[in-house]
Amino acid sequence: MMSTNKNNLSREEQALRDKINEADFAYQEADWNAIESEVSGGSWAKYKTLFKTAAAFVVLSGAVYFLNEEMKTDSSQNTDNVTATEKTEKKEQSVTVEKQEEKAATTKKESKVQPSSSIEYSKEESIDKGEIAESSEKTAPPKNEEFIEDKLPAEIEETEKSTSENEVENINFDINIEGKLCLGEELRLSAQNNNGQTNSSTLIYRWFINNKRIIQSNAEFNYIFDDAGEYQISLKVRNESGQIVSESSKQINLDKAEEIDFTYEDLSGLFTDFTAQLKPNPAHLEYQWFIEGKEIQLDENNQYDFRQKGIYSLALVYKNESGCVSEIEKPLQIEDDFGPFQNVINPESETDKNRVFMPHGFENHKGFFELTIFDLSGSVVFKSNSPLKKWDGSLNNSGQKLPEGNYVWTINVANEKGQKRNITDRVKLLYLK
Repeated sequence: MMSTNKNNLSREEQALRDKINEADFAYQEADWNAIESEVSGGSWAKYKTLFKTAAAFVVLSGAVYFLNEEMKTDSSQNTDNVTATEKTEKKEQSVTVEKQEEKAATTKKESKVQPSSSIEYSKEESIDKGEIAESSEKTAPPKNEEFIEDKLPAEIEETEKSTSENEVENINFDINIEGKLCLGEELRLSAQNNNGQTNSSTLIYRWFINNKRIIQSNAEFNYIFDDAGEYQISLKVRNESGQIVSESSKQINLDKAEEIDFTYEDLSGLFTDFTAQLKPNPAHLEYQWFIEGKEIQLDENNQYDFRQKGIYSLALVYKNESGCVSEIEKPLQIEDDFGPFQNVINPESETDKNRVFMPHGFENHKGFFELTIFDLSGSVVFKSNSPLKKWDGSLNNSGQKLPEGNYVWTINVANEKGQKRNITDRVKLLYLK
């Protein structure tokens, strides 16, 4: 909207008025009177108004002319100013576009070099390097959450500061490792200086495993490795200024415990009825055997006599050269497999079956043998020192009949190896034809 002055005149009207006020008329009132005296009365009255109108028109025309020239000058100056402004803005826009195109080209080139971590942006976007870095940190997941970049705190320079021994006191920290170097075992890692001390509030500790820094930054901590193999553990200690005061490393070999197992066989012979043969796997290793928590020793055939039937908790333990322990525990059941099944004697039988009594399984026994038969009152009614000497049902095989009923017998045997066994059972005496 065009601005107006306090008299509500437009800009053009005000300029015209100023020009008219500035005009200097060449003819004064005396001049008009002289003209009037030279012209006859009738003629002057006739043309007086016409002359005044013509003079006013001339003055007004001159004012309009100068006004137009002044407005053209102002317009020309405004046009020049606008043109110069437009040229400047176009030049700045051109420079901005060129910079954006150059930056976009650089970004595109970098994205071709590193396609896995690059982020593409359009030419119109203005990207701050800090924003790109922050975006990359938020979107790119760490390869291993346990390992982080080796960065100092914000108040210390990220670049390691190297100084001479005269400038920095060398504290000489060593790496101490406590625990078994076995897979699955928890190790205690600590930094110890010359005096055996481990911690200082003014020092910064950086731990590395195979040149990768781990999250732990204390002077000591517990750590469990996930895999067996060789590892290099390194430590860098910095002071408050970020200067390295100690560097050390240690090589370790993490061993893996053997996978072990065992089976067993419950034997049923005269002297092996309560014996089990144990079969570990692998067979070539040296093991420890435990029954109910108590260590036992096997014979040369990996056999053990449990002496009576029952269910036992059997554990197998192996320790390798690195001290890694393998252990497995299973229940083991021992049955009473050896059984002299004859439990009846009938001296008056018409057949040879059951006419005499001798428990089965001792026919081929060589070594100590003793059979004793008691009545229910505990009196001895028969004794034999050989499996070939059998009981005929009478008192000491004298022919004196004994009453029908149940009798208790017991056998004590031993072999050449010194193994002994005692067997007790019952037999029933009958007289049937």
